[in-house]
Amino acid sequence: MRTLRPVVLSSKLMLAFVLLSSPALAGPELDRARRNTAVARAVLDGAERKLRAAEAEQDRLRLEVDRLRDRRRDAERKVDDLRDEQRALPNRIRDLEDKLPRLGRDLDDAQRDLDRELKPLKDAIDREKAAAVKVREQREVYHRLFEKSTVYLDALAAAEAAVRREAELAEAVKARVHATSAYQAAISKYNAARAKLDALKGKPNAELADRAAAATAVIETEKITSRMESDADGSDPQLAEARTTVKRTDAAFKSLIAEFESGLPKEPAMADALTEHDAALRESKRLETIARRSQDKVRTLTQQIDGTKGEVRTLKSRIDDFDKFIAAAKRDVDAVVADLDRAQRAATATASDMTRLRRDVDLAQRRYDDARRFESVAAQRDAANEKSKSK
Repeated sequence: MRTLRPVVLSSKLMLAFVLLSSPALAGPELDRARRNTAVARAVLDGAERKLRAAEAEQDRLRLEVDRLRDRRRDAERKVDDLRDEQRALPNRIRDLEDKLPRLGRDLDDAQRDLDRELKPLKDAIDREKAAAVKVREQREVYHRLFEKSTVYLDALAAAEAAVRREAELAEAVKARVHATSAYQAAISKYNAARAKLDALKGKPNAELADRAAAATAVIETEKITSRMESDADGSDPQLAEARTTVKRTDAAFKSLIAEFESGLPKEPAMADALTEHDAALRESKRLETIARRSQDKVRTLTQQIDGTKGEVRTLKSRIDDFDKFIAAAKRDVDAVVADLDRAQRAATATASDMTRLRRDVDLAQRRYDDARRFESVAAQRDAANEKSKSK
């Protein structure tokens, strides 16, 4: 920013300026000089405002030029990166294509290994199935022998006889209860309540409260008959003893079966069948583990080959696209360069304007200084005129 140059006056002129600056002392020459000074001041202020505006515009353009230079550098770097990637694409494609035959050979080897391993695995699985059938057959043989044994038949007969005895006694207790007058009276009440409830259900206009009362009566009378049966059932000593016998014979029968099952694997033929099955099962699992590793290897190699082929297709499709990418990036560079050129030309023009405006400010400053100095001369003229008039 350009500042006003100070006006240096002599002590006499300064005194005259101070004395004559009062409106009461001003004459026509001083008034005219003051108007000229005001005009010069306005011209100087206007010139300085234009210079300040030009300096602000120059600062803005300088920032704009720096920003556009950064953009041009980024755009040019993008073009260079695209060209580098385009140049590298053929080598990348060639490397991938060279990799495919090796992967294919590895896949063929893995597939041959798998095919070679599947045959013994199938044979082992067949042996394991055959051994399982043999185990099942031996188990059935021993089960048939066991079920024909005297111990088994006696235990089964005892358990069945105990169950029949319990059922007979329970039926006899129930018959005795049903023959009592108290039970007959209770069952009559139940039947009457049941009949009343059925009759109310057949009447659409029956009151809900009546239906609820009839249903409650059915439930209560049924509870009475059931309680009479359960009381008689629980108080009969013969029935209680029969139920204890059922539990004892059933436990003995189950224990006999459990003992048979626990000793079955120790039977010679059964033990041989189980040993053969366990060995066949272990061998089939071992061969299955080996085959699964080969299957995983075949799957992995197949995925690698498919992925490599897909990557090659993608890269080949991008070769043609790179020309378009680079052309678009170069257009971005050209656009930024054009904007930068315009901004630089505008900055140069603004610099020229600033040179001219500085000259205008200097000229306006000199005219203003001259106008200020002329005020003292005008004041002296007015004083001389006043003095000549007084004579």
